[in-house]
Amino acid sequence: MSDDIEYSAYPDDSQFVRESAPDRLARHWAVLLTVGVITLALGVTLSFWPRETVAVAAVLLAFQLVLAGCAQLFVAIASPDLRGAARAATALAGAAAVVVGVLLLFSPLQTLTFIGWAAGLCVVAVGLADLLGAMSSSARRHRGWRAVRGVLGLAIGIFLVANPDRSLGLLVVIACVWLISYGAITIVAALLLRSEHRRAQESPKSAGQAPPAPA
Repeated sequence: MSDDIEYSAYPDDSQFVRESAPDRLARHWAVLLTVGVITLALGVTLSFWPRETVAVAAVLLAFQLVLAGCAQLFVAIASPDLRGAARAATALAGAAAVVVGVLLLFSPLQTLTFIGWAAGLCVVAVGLADLLGAMSSSARRHRGWRAVRGVLGLAIGIFLVANPDRSLGLLVVIACVWLISYGAITIVAALLLRSEHRRAQESPKSAGQAPPAPA
C-alpha cells in the first residue's frame, strides 16, 4: 500500500476515509500563511526604510533567511509527498539558510560582498529545493506555486552571487523583489491549501448525510 494514503477514523469509528498526502499537507496551511505574511511585511519594510544601510539590509535579510530556513525544515519533516533527494535538498537548504541567517543577525556589520554572496547562495539553495519539491510532488495542483517560487529563487540568487558588490541600492532592490514576490506566492499557496482543507472537512459530512426520504 502506498505511503501517501492513510486511514482516518471518525469519532464513532463507523467510517474510514482515505486521506492523501496533499490533504495532510493542507492541514498546515496556517504555517505557510504566517511565513508569507511575515516575508511580505519584511519586503515592504525594507522598501520604505529611509536611508538603508548595510546593517539594516543584513538584519532584515537575516530575519528572512531564518524564517525561510525554518519553513523549509518544517516542510521537509511534515510534508509526506517529498521523497529522497527532494526531502534531503529541502532540509539542507533550510539548515543552511538558518545558519547564515543567524550569523548575519548576530554580526550584521559585514561587507556588502559577503552579504550578497551569503544571501545569494541561500536563495539559490531554497530555489533548488522548491524546484525539486515541485518535480517530485505527488500533488500536481501544488507543483505550480512551488515551481514558480523555485524559478524566482534561482534567478534572484544567481544574480546576487554574480553581482555581490554592485551597490547597496541594487542589493536592496533585489532583496525587496524577492521578499515581496516570495511572500505573495506563499500567501496564495496557503490560501489554496486552506480551501482544500475546508473542502476535505466538508466532504465527509456531506457523504454521511442520509438521502432525502421519497415524497
